[in-house]
Amino acid sequence: MSSCIKSFLLIVLICFFGLVAFGQQNLKLNLKLISKDDNTPLTFAKISLVNAQGNAEFLGLSDTEGKYTFVVPEAFNGKLRLTTFPIGYEGYTSPVLIFTKDYINDTVYLIKKAIALNEVKIVQQQIIKDGEKLIYRPKLDQFSASTSSVELFSKLPGISLVGGKLKLNGKEGTLILIDGRGELASQAQQLEILTALSSDKIEKIEVISTASSRYDANITSIINVITKKEKGNSTLRGNFSQPLYMNNKTFGNEFLSGGASTNLNFKVRNVRASLLFNINNTRRLEDSDYKNVVYDVLSYNYTTNSKSLRFVVSPNLTLDYDINTRSSIGVNADISIVPSLKRTTIENYNFLNYQSNHLDSVVRVDNDYNNKRSAIQLSGNYKYLLNKSKSTNLYLNFIYSYNPYSISNHLKKLSSVGGSGEIINNFNSYTDIVNVSLIIADLVKSKKISTEFGLKSNTLDNNTNQVFKAQDTKFNYSEQLSSAFFSSRFKFGKYLIVVGVRGELLNSNSLFSENNNSQELGQNYFKIYPNLLLQKSFDNNLTASIGYTKKIRRPFLNDLNPSSRISSFATSFAGRIDYKPIFSDIIEAQLRYKELGLTFYYDQSSTRPVFLPTEDPFTYKVTNLNKLHKFAISADKGFKVSSFLSGNIVANYSYSKHEASDIIYFRNGFNVFEITGSGDFILGKKTKLQVEIYYTAKMYTEYTVYRALLSNTLTLRQLLLKDKWSMNISLNDPFGLEKNKSDSFFDSQFSTGKALSNQRVFSLQMVYNFPFGQKFKNQNYKKKIDGEIRDQQ
Repeated sequence: MSSCIKSFLLIVLICFFGLVAFGQQNLKLNLKLISKDDNTPLTFAKISLVNAQGNAEFLGLSDTEGKYTFVVPEAFNGKLRLTTFPIGYEGYTSPVLIFTKDYINDTVYLIKKAIALNEVKIVQQQIIKDGEKLIYRPKLDQFSASTSSVELFSKLPGISLVGGKLKLNGKEGTLILIDGRGELASQAQQLEILTALSSDKIEKIEVISTASSRYDANITSIINVITKKEKGNSTLRGNFSQPLYMNNKTFGNEFLSGGASTNLNFKVRNVRASLLFNINNTRRLEDSDYKNVVYDVLSYNYTTNSKSLRFVVSPNLTLDYDINTRSSIGVNADISIVPSLKRTTIENYNFLNYQSNHLDSVVRVDNDYNNKRSAIQLSGNYKYLLNKSKSTNLYLNFIYSYNPYSISNHLKKLSSVGGSGEIINNFNSYTDIVNVSLIIADLVKSKKISTEFGLKSNTLDNNTNQVFKAQDTKFNYSEQLSSAFFSSRFKFGKYLIVVGVRGELLNSNSLFSENNNSQELGQNYFKIYPNLLLQKSFDNNLTASIGYTKKIRRPFLNDLNPSSRISSFATSFAGRIDYKPIFSDIIEAQLRYKELGLTFYYDQSSTRPVFLPTEDPFTYKVTNLNKLHKFAISADKGFKVSSFLSGNIVANYSYSKHEASDIIYFRNGFNVFEITGSGDFILGKKTKLQVEIYYTAKMYTEYTVYRALLSNTLTLRQLLLKDKWSMNISLNDPFGLEKNKSDSFFDSQFSTGKALSNQRVFSLQMVYNFPFGQKFKNQNYKKKIDGEIRDQQ
């Protein structure tokens, strides 16, 4: 009888717990394992869900796409961790899994282990050639968190960054992208953002010396900074700088400058967010000395003492959201506001009689200059996976840019002849840009072929009003640029062929009014811009390539606007409404062996812009010169002497010559030779010394000779409390004052001058790293860089 009761109770318990288990809701964990090094799926890898004691509760094995789905009873919610240890990869253990809904989609990126052979570790190269891209992976060390991302540019092969102006292999027109974004942003805007971002937040930097046909035909090359998507820590920076005896007399305490920046990373439900914020207040002093001779009229010399203050606020907010496994959206707001750029300049003139060289008059001008400008750019992008097997993606991108600025000059003249007087110059302008694009990537794709094509539309409107010397001028410029492009990549063994073509139809209209007299001009043209690249990889260390591309340099608004803009009391500059664009045919050859790169290129341009004196010797206007031929060579070399000393050197040389014409030059052929170098000296576990130099030799252009110039900076980095606090001390131009000197020779006049260009400045920066928000999981769609630049498949 007792055995029957026990059997009955056992049956009841089984039924009860079965009903309970049946009533529980099952949870799903959808996983995908990806190699972080090459973005390939990890197949047949063992995956476990373990309890608090480390014992496996559930086991799984990834499929051919690196995927596996766990079905977990609700009772295990908040009690399990995910672990996996694939062969050849670093192990991974997740935080406790908490299901806020009935499923979790997660992608885990795993890092390859270093391979030890006879006690020699084989690790990933810092610079590798990947197709047409040169990929630089920042070295993570104890100083990475205190190093700004901008400082990485001095380590990139072929890059020169001097005075905020960036060149690749000696060429201008380089576009800087951050995670593929920023097609309409200026270099200055992008560098402001990267100033607030530490180098340990950078996964890699792609350098593309020949821009694909996807981008505007005025872009010669691309630098794409790709950030890490796991952002667990944020950074707060504070800095101040102090000029030191810039003119050997003044200590410079009244020119104390300061600023702060931060990057904050957080997550609001399913929206991943990143906020970069930079604020800076800079004071500067500049002295200059000039002498001008206007033939058969007069000669004069003048000195200036200029004090400037520039206040900048630059926030940047990025939001990303996965709609589902096939689509995602992202928005970005990039704002750069300069609410105050004030400059007070004292100009002292001595006007001399040209015949007798006797003093005619003395003039002093107090020039109060105030500039307010903003750059507001809003962008949105949408991605949809059209074909999963081919990874065919549709990208829709929208960019709106608004750029207002105003300039106010108040010149008060005190003269020994003619008494005193005032001149007022007010300049107001704003520009709207709307850019829309549709791109389809890999509609046709195989192991050897990949393609992309798309349509773009760019609309620009500018309105400028100016009141200067009793003249009221208005300049309105509108431009509609429509384009279509196609690009394809062919990979055959060691050979890579990239072929692209871009067609652009531009319709523009310029309207200039001066005291109710109007002048109007329209320019419409359609051009085809092809590009071709042939590359051969002889082995992992040696590649050679040759390519051809056609480019355009469109006129800047200042080149087109005929309104006079003053640079000093005596001199003004003006554009011309009929200024022509510049078309260039570029042939480039490149050879790269390990850390050494050589680039040769020939550039044939339809013209070159130069500001030349007019009939009024004090007014300069932009002028189209005749066809230009340019031959150039660039060399870069990265070196590592030991674990304590490493660096990078870039040298550029070019020689240019105009075709014969009726235009008279002071010197037809002109040259540029410049060297940029950087070196890191590890002085201890917590101390590093960084040295940067820039040298340009004596340089000749068509009308001006520039003297040699050397610029140098020393930076000492020191890690402080628990490595969370860091201190950077910099000294710019430690060896003495440097003058930028030049002599100009025109048909009607001669001028010589020198200005204090690189000031001796001491800077101190404090950096604090702290946890903020949640770690962002790497999302696969991010690897596509939001439709801007695709990684290699």
